[in-house]
Amino acid sequence: QQRRKLGFAGGIGVGALAIAGIVTLVLGVQHVVTHDSKAKRTQTTILLQLRADSGIADGSVLLAADPSTEQGLELLIPGRLITDVCGYGTQNFGFVLALPNGAADSRNALSAVLGGVTIDGSWVISEPTLATLINQVGGVNVDVDTDVIETVPGGERRIVVAAGAGQHLDGEQALEYATYHPSREGAAGVLARLQAVLDATIQAL
Repeated sequence: QQRRKLGFAGGIGVGALAIAGIVTLVLGVQHVVTHDSKAKRTQTTILLQLRADSGIADGSVLLAADPSTEQGLELLIPGRLITDVCGYGTQNFGFVLALPNGAADSRNALSAVLGGVTIDGSWVISEPTLATLINQVGGVNVDVDTDVIETVPGGERRIVVAAGAGQHLDGEQALEYATYHPSREGAAGVLARLQAVLDATIQAL
């Protein structure tokens, strides 16, 4: 029993350190000092969420920028991250966006997970809109790490986006790649593809 208690306490400690590390990362360019009332917050944060047709978030990224240092950071948020939402209890983070006040609830839930990090606003973009935006900037260049395969009527499988370095993708191809969820793959691979497409789009903008 003592070993279990110590193990449980140690797990809580590790979890606290992990959250503290994430908070430090997100606020790496923030100059707010709690004991100095004259300090001004120069960082701006925005929660970017890609909304699927079902209303849930197919991907979420916390973006932070500090004009005073000309630096920016991004934090990818797994859709299966367990969060607490006031009035709705425990929810997977990706599902929070589909709630009646989904954008605000998503910001509040993520802020609570990160220990009170200020999130200034939301940019919720539908999947078709992202594809249109990418087309309007002339497409994006992305290192595609895996073939994107879809099953067509009749059971035939075909490649819609081929793997390869420096692939030039139009909006529809980029969307297919960013939201590709192969079976038995963890969140890291899915988030990496989303990040690649979003980074290329932001650079194009």
